[in-house]
Amino acid sequence: TGKTTLMKTVVEYLKATDKPFGLLAPTAKAAKVLSSRTNEIASTVHHLIYNAETAPDGTVYLSHKENDADLRTVYIVDEASMLGVQHTTSDNFISPDAILNDLVRFLKQGHSESQLIFIGDTYQLAPIGEQRSVALSARDVFEIFGLSAQQATLKTVVRQAAESPVLRLANAIKQAKDANLSLYTVKPNRLANASAALTFYLHHFNRHDLGSIILIGKSNEQVDEWNNTIREALSLNDHTLMENEVVMLNKSYYDGSGVLIKGEMGVIKRIDTAVEERAGLRFTDVEVAFESRTIKAKVILNSLITEKGFVEGELLRNLKADRMKHNRTYRESEKTHDDPYMNALQLRYGYAITCHKAQGSEWKWVLFTPRLHRTDHRWLYTTVTRASEQVLS
Repeated sequence: TGKTTLMKTVVEYLKATDKPFGLLAPTAKAAKVLSSRTNEIASTVHHLIYNAETAPDGTVYLSHKENDADLRTVYIVDEASMLGVQHTTSDNFISPDAILNDLVRFLKQGHSESQLIFIGDTYQLAPIGEQRSVALSARDVFEIFGLSAQQATLKTVVRQAAESPVLRLANAIKQAKDANLSLYTVKPNRLANASAALTFYLHHFNRHDLGSIILIGKSNEQVDEWNNTIREALSLNDHTLMENEVVMLNKSYYDGSGVLIKGEMGVIKRIDTAVEERAGLRFTDVEVAFESRTIKAKVILNSLITEKGFVEGELLRNLKADRMKHNRTYRESEKTHDDPYMNALQLRYGYAITCHKAQGSEWKWVLFTPRLHRTDHRWLYTTVTRASEQVLS
């Protein structure tokens, strides 16, 4: 409907009139997509508004960055439907407040005439645990934050987009939702069976291009099943982790120089053949090219075979006791990034992921598992619109 064209036009206007601006997105992948579409540098919202500091218990606390901009600045936020207003502390990273609340705080702290432009799609999934995307509602933005706002909806599908099978399917889902019709009235292209889906995936898989293909599952159980099936087909199941493996960061990471947010995708560029065991956990050294930067660190191999994709509880307490005993620097500071084992990466395989993890990203080809409920319009719409060329079930 022209969101990208409109965004580029606004950016060109701001540049031509020498008005300061910032391009933002909720995830590193979404920031990369935004940057490629505008030919300008884009960053994550986290990078703009937070500093990070490790507490003695290993928790990383995100604190507010001060906005000392003395010029009116326009902040353009793509994929804004992902910005939540409910404060959650489910990760090892604790933020002062929900990310949308902290972004608005940052805005208000700066120049009095600075502005936010939220761009997104109201049909996509709302933030986890929320019923709607507050950032895409002018009424909500005014009632919650006291900010005057104008709202516009692009409704006309341009000719080129109308010819896309992905956009045709997305519009069919929207129409079914608007008419309160069952999702079963929508007929996506289906492959014959799981074997055909695997064949399609392997045909389009490119280990040198994270944007080639993804399989999106409805549950973590489905995701785990498909990750294991795909790894076996790629002859990667002889070891827990191998070079050229596609992975997803499953616990946010801080190394003293920057934060990587949970959900970021990467590729294993190098892996040490030696495996160490510490306090019942297995480690090895890796080099991972993530979407925002490349990291050299240890990885906890156990995280790849656990149900949740990370280790916690007694295992981590035992590891902490071991590192306190053997690492004097860590014993004195108790900062996680002072010990390579305590600060080891916790990963999941990244061939198949959930829809919430896929949100904000884009692939040429998308496969999704067909077991859906009749009211899963937002889930399917978000899944379908992750594809730029083709989507199949």
